[in-house]
Amino acid sequence: MIAALEVRIVIPGHGDVFTEVTPALDRAFRRATALEADDARVARHALKALLTFCLLDQKRLLFQYFQLHLLVLNLQYFQWTQSDQILLLIL
Repeated sequence: MIAALEVRIVIPGHGDVFTEVTPALDRAFRRATALEADDARVARHALKALLTFCLLDQKRLLFQYFQLHLLVLNLQYFQWTQSDQILLLIL
């Protein structure tokens, strides 16, 4: 595990180089624990990531296509009500 290594400097894939490893690991573990405890949070994160990569791939996306994509994901995986879907998009 990373915490067992004597890390002096971290060069991340994005963001600034840093040396304070322990606080960074603490934050990462807290985020992971929070995600494990909240299925809706995981779903929101997954939907945002899907939308981001879809936009990166397509360069633009008609809102109607996004609505259809969300509907298919909801039917396949989540079965959220329409009001739940709206809340997920704005939170």
